Amino acid sequence: MTRRIRNIKDFIEAVKMIPFALVIAGYVFLAAWVTVWLATNGWPVWIAFCALIAVVIFGLWQAYLFFTAWEKIRRKINKPSGHDNQRDNDNHD
Repeated sequence: MTRRIRNIKDFIEAVKMIPFALVIAGYVFLAAWVTVWLATNGWPVWIAFCALIAVVIFGLWQAYLFFTAWEKIRRKINKPSGHDNQRDNDNHD
């Protein structure tokens, strides 16, 4: 039974990562679209390439910010209260 519960918890944690992958994939798609648009409108290739790299880096940065905010909220929700732990330690002395 515990093995099944652990697998379900692992599955839930993996599903929680999907939004981060979608953020990154969206920015990669945007980067490809901007690069093609620049190339077809006569911009130099090096500018299109720099735009590609810049948009992908920006997307990774946005995913990182999204992930850290999500982790902060998750830690705040799962944080045990310190008062109960301190009271238990005082009773054992």
